Amino acid sequence: MQTKQKNNVELADEFVVVAFGGPTLEHTTLSSFKEIADANIDVLVPGNQSDDGPSNLKALDLAEKTGIRILTWDKRVCPMAITTSAPIEYAAIKAMTEDYKNHSAFAGYVIRDEPDAGIFPRLAELRKLYLEKDPKHEPFINLFPSYANNLQLGAENYQDYLDKFIKIVNPSIISYDNYALLADNIASPEEKTKREEIYFNDLKIVGEAARKAGIPFWNFILSMGVKSGTNDYLRVPTRAEILWQANTALAYGSHGVCWFCCWTPEIATLPGALEMNEEYFGGMINGDGSRNPMYEYLKEENAFLRKNGRKLVWWNCAHNARYKNGKKVNGNSPVVTPIGNNFDLVIGTFVKGDKLNLVIANASYKKSADFSFSEKQKFKIIDQIDAEFDDKKSAWNLNPGGCVVMECSNKDSR
Repeated sequence: MQTKQKNNVELADEFVVVAFGGPTLEHTTLSSFKEIADANIDVLVPGNQSDDGPSNLKALDLAEKTGIRILTWDKRVCPMAITTSAPIEYAAIKAMTEDYKNHSAFAGYVIRDEPDAGIFPRLAELRKLYLEKDPKHEPFINLFPSYANNLQLGAENYQDYLDKFIKIVNPSIISYDNYALLADNIASPEEKTKREEIYFNDLKIVGEAARKAGIPFWNFILSMGVKSGTNDYLRVPTRAEILWQANTALAYGSHGVCWFCCWTPEIATLPGALEMNEEYFGGMINGDGSRNPMYEYLKEENAFLRKNGRKLVWWNCAHNARYKNGKKVNGNSPVVTPIGNNFDLVIGTFVKGDKLNLVIANASYKKSADFSFSEKQKFKIIDQIDAEFDDKKSAWNLNPGGCVVMECSNKDSR
């Protein structure tokens, strides 16, 4: 979380739970949107056939009735954000912004997913045009993860990619995706571990870039399975893996925990899916409207995220430290030092004036984290999920993916 914002747009000063993929047009009903709201989702990117004025306006009306907000994706303006060979259609931008900007459930415009750095000047130009028409709503751009290759990034490395995006586009929010849960039938244990290390490294790098720029960051994480060709590519997360992804993001200071996806997308309606030969399965809600166990996993975790993310949104995430097998991998935890034999943790230190909060998340979805603090630190538990404190031993047990948020005395943590 940050204490400084660059632009006065909605979402830049909030903590939100976001989900990509709403119901298909057939299921775009009040009951479907109520079901999404009941899962503690704040912002929906409909997609899934909602890609023009009439379909997005219908989604906005239903969102207004159910207390959620909409980030629209509109095909009228998509081509000009994909390639510089497409002319900028000023009339289309004006028409689209006029359609949405005054709707009470409107949250912003999705203009591009996973751009290469070569298109950043065009995106900067489009962002400026959007904000001239509507200064309250962010033209939203979601970036690649660092496991994209240099050709995809259009940059020398991931740090260069982030730096160029911030300098050229001047966003109010940095958003990126990282899908860390590779499927069993395509990845060895070593390959899975490598992808998970990249997941943590991206949280660190993007979080540091956001703090340096004085803007918040969001991260898209996995809540369904993805099949590529005849093989599963990404697995359907377990409950522990849902907690692991989201709670570590919270500990690193994410302002927006974003799920891919809410309704399991229809193949033909998700941009790029046909070209990549992808299929999707096991999301929160199936294409026919039936629920999967994922619904309850997300509903539970989203409630925890909402309560604690909203509280911390104006706190400075001053430090992060990551521990693996009981040893510090990187970062700094100036207030508490965990001790134990075999724990994996992420500790986020959040400061607001002379007040101090810690977010401590189990950085493993496989094993519990058992630890105590070397300091005799006084603390007050604010909230916890899958976490338990033993008063007699002054020791913590966090189940896989578990997390505790606590208030501590300030020990020169700034």
